[in-house]
Amino acid sequence: MSRRQSLERHWARRLLATYWPAMFLATHWPKLHLDSSVALFSNDKILHCGAYALLAALAGTVAWHRAESRRARLRGFLLVAVVIAAYGVFDEITQPLVMRSADLLDWCADLVGCAIGLATAAGWGWLRDRISAAPDLTAVEEPAA
Repeated sequence: MSRRQSLERHWARRLLATYWPAMFLATHWPKLHLDSSVALFSNDKILHCGAYALLAALAGTVAWHRAESRRARLRGFLLVAVVIAAYGVFDEITQPLVMRSADLLDWCADLVGCAIGLATAAGWGWLRDRISAAPDLTAVEEPAA
């Protein structure tokens, strides 16, 4: 693993460890209502999709770096998808405990966001691996005498 990939893995893990609890707090804050003039998007489903896309992208990046083969990456991504889907269910069923409403369509938006985030992490990982495996074209070869 190159230094750049090691740093990327390190920061993805740190961001995931910070973002996930922050997301939990945001979704369980009692009666948190975002004014449409304050919110970037006023549609709740778009917010759910975006939040879970970022969560899955971070978790997918960590999973990509942990795996050493395509098969291991696929297993890691499937595990991330299952964990995030289960977390989405947990998130929705615990929201009524803090006077917020549970919604099946919110969970569907979470799943769409998860798919987008994992696709983004896979695309980024694939592209980065191709770039790092490319020959160094900046090296100057000395002519044979």
